[in-house]
Parts: sequence; structure tokens; C-alpha cells
Amino acid sequence: MRGIFIVSLLIAVTFPLADYFIVLPLFSNFVIQHTEEEAVRAGHHLAEDLVIQNNKDISANSLSKDMQEDALSVARGLGLVKFKLFAPDGTTVYSTDEEDIGKANENDYFHNIVAKGKVFTKLARKDKLSLEGEVVTQDVVETYVPLMRSDDQGHFRGAFEIYYDVTDRMAEIDRLILLSTFVLGSVALGLLVIVFLTLRSAVTVSIQRDLSSQALRNVNKNLETRVAERTKELMLEKDRAEMASRAKSEFLANMSHELRTPLNSIIGFSETLEHEVFGSLGSEKNAEYVADIQKSGKFLLQLINDILDISRIEAGELELDEEVILVEQTIETVLFLVKDRAASGKIKIVTENNTTDLYASLDSRQFKQILLNLLTNAIKFTDPGGKVFVSLQCDPKGFSVRVEDTGIGISQEHIERVQEAFGQVAGSMTRNHDGTGLGLSIVKALVANHGGEFKLESEPGKGTVATVTFPAERIVEKPATP
Repeated sequence: MRGIFIVSLLIAVTFPLADYFIVLPLFSNFVIQHTEEEAVRAGHHLAEDLVIQNNKDISANSLSKDMQEDALSVARGLGLVKFKLFAPDGTTVYSTDEEDIGKANENDYFHNIVAKGKVFTKLARKDKLSLEGEVVTQDVVETYVPLMRSDDQGHFRGAFEIYYDVTDRMAEIDRLILLSTFVLGSVALGLLVIVFLTLRSAVTVSIQRDLSSQALRNVNKNLETRVAERTKELMLEKDRAEMASRAKSEFLANMSHELRTPLNSIIGFSETLEHEVFGSLGSEKNAEYVADIQKSGKFLLQLINDILDISRIEAGELELDEEVILVEQTIETVLFLVKDRAASGKIKIVTENNTTDLYASLDSRQFKQILLNLLTNAIKFTDPGGKVFVSLQCDPKGFSVRVEDTGIGISQEHIERVQEAFGQVAGSMTRNHDGTGLGLSIVKALVANHGGEFKLESEPGKGTVATVTFPAERIVEKPATP
């Protein structure tokens, strides 16, 4: 009897401790491993959906505003609690929690494990500290997924930190542990009170264990089924997105060829007629019609070019062809291009430079397009007799080009809208100015492509100020004269 009592007492003490120190860690490791695999897949999906180039290091410019909005949508679709994007040095360049952006991850595991291409994962229980030293409000699994160059797996480009909510899974495990502990304790207590029911109690424990194991297998099977279904859904969505992207690219390529060719012919022939190369047009009406044809043809050609530029920007295919240029000279070139248009609208252009011999490493074509779009907009929306001011300023933070007009202006609630693709304040049936609404959205994307900033300020009836700022890293020394 004493032996049975001792054995029962040992069972009463040992089994709950074994549940807590052995079974619970095993189940927790299972959840961590299973969630880590989901996080790795999610990281790869995020990298693909956000069109992050495989051979460039992650930086603050890797995600545009549109891409950030897409990232939030993708994160919600993947069921993520939170995710961050780190540069190779550990700086947080993006996070679903804006307070994290700009913070540096100086932990050893980031630089000694993640930066070497290895996945790092930890389970943080509710009201405990996470890897980042934050108190979490639910059970989460944090996983660092490294991003390596596709052509050099030893080159670390950056990493995702992905938070998965595993509260329900851990709650299920806690309930199972509690159930097991309760059952085993009840058995041990029964052995202490009723010695002669020891054998029956042992049988009951065995049955309860079988039931617990079956319940765990069912939970695991349900989780695997849900993961398989979600994976299938994501693959279908990916296939649809790829098909849509291919269809759009083919359409734009065909449109470019099929429309540009006849439009160039129409523009060329109308110019020939306008200059009366092969004889007089006769009536003045004929000359007016020819001028209208030429103007409409150039407008359609510009529209096609703008649409193709927007398409390349959205597809992440806009690359920089950098060269060292003299900024003042480039501005003068663009001013010459819009001189006739300003003169025909009786608009005076005033220039002001507080610097000379400013050389910068820029994509010359893209820089000219930025200036041309801003000046064209300023002239277009300024009434006859108005002015357009163009100024170049340089300081330790970089250099900026400011285009200010005395035009009709824009109300504050429409500032964001006019910077979006096809964003126009007036409706297509009521507006008094031609245009597609693509100019400012292209400017914003091209400036961001150079690592710069675009700022638009305006007030109805007082005009608009557009400022593009380029970082100091773009400024270079004057090239040596050969």
C-alpha cells in the first residue's frame, strides 16, 4: 500500500511537470516550425508581388507609395499581424507600423544569422517581449526571412520580419495541456484515495491519452488542410495576376506599334501641308483644319507615350541611365522647348538661379521630362498675362528645382488626386484645358526613381508651386576638361 501511495504521489507531481516542461515545448516547436514555413512562403510572395528586383539591395526607395499600399493589401490577404522590411545594415525601411520605420536592428541574431542567409524564428507569448523588445498583445511567431541575390546567394540584400498570430493554435495547445494535467491529476488523486482502483485508473489514463492524441491529430490535419487550401488560392491568384500582366504588356506593345506608325504619318503629312510644300492650300479654312489635325495627332502621340511610361513605371521596368549633366544648361534647354507655347499664351517666364556650374549624376532624359511636364502644366493653367517662375537652389541637403505659376490653383482636397494617374480636378465634359492627367504622376515616379522628393503646394486663385528635390549624393564635381 505504501508503495502504491508513493507511486501515486510521484505521478501526481511528475506528470504535470512533464506536461509543462516537455510536452508544451514540443507542441510549441511544432507551431514555430509550421509557421516558419508559412512565413518563408509569405516572404517570397511579398517579394514577388511587390516586384522587388532580385539583384538590388533593399533601401528606403525600394517601395513606392503605391507599392506600400499593395504591401498592406498583400499582408492582409496572407493573414499577417505585421511585417517589416530591413535594409542590409538592419535599418527598417518599411513596416506596417509606421513608428518602426527608420529604426535600426542592432541585435546579434540579425547580423550573425539572418545576414548570412539563415531563417531565424521565435515564439513570443502574450504580454511577453518580442525579439524587438516590444510587448505583444497576442501569441505571435516572429520569423526573419533573408533575401539573397538570385545570382549570388552569398550576397545579403535585406530581410523581411513577419509576424503570424498563433493565439488560437497556442490556446488549443494550452487547453490540451490543461486537459491532460487535469486528467492525470485526477487519476493520481484517485490512486491516493482508493488504492484498489489503481488498475482501473491506469486504464482510464490510457484511454484519455488516446483521446488527446486523436484530438491533436485532428487539429494537425485541419491546419494542414487550411494551409493547402490557402496555398492553392494564392497560386491561383498569382497565375491570374501574371496572365493579366502579360495581357497588358502585349496590348500596350501592339497599341504602341499600331497607333504610333499612322500617327507619325498623319503628323508628318499635316506638317507638309501646313508648309505648302507641294502647293497652296487655297482656303484659310483648309489651313485651320490642317493645323487642327496636326495638333490632335501630337496630342494623341503624347498620350500614348505617357501611357507607356506609366505602364513601365508600374511594372518596375523604369531604369536609370545616369550621366553627369550641367543642371543649369539642361533647364535652359527645356525652357527653350516651351518658349513658343508660353509666348502664344502671353505668359512670361522668369528664371532665378542661386548657384552656378551645378553638375549632377542624373538620367538626362528623365530629368528633362520632369522639367517639361512641370513647365507645361504651369503654362497650361496660367491665364494670359500671367507669369511662371523657375528657380534652382542648392544647399547641403541637395538641390531643388522650383516651378511657380500665377495660375488658377488647386484646392487642398484635390492635391493628392492630381498626383495620381489620370487624376484631374474637372470632369472630362467640363474642363477647359486639354491633357490626360498623367503628367504629375509621371513626375512623382521619375523623381522617386532618383531618390528625390516631389512636393506640390497650391491655393485656388493664387497659383501653384511644384518643387522637386534631389539628394546631395546626386551632386558631383565638375568633370575634368580633356
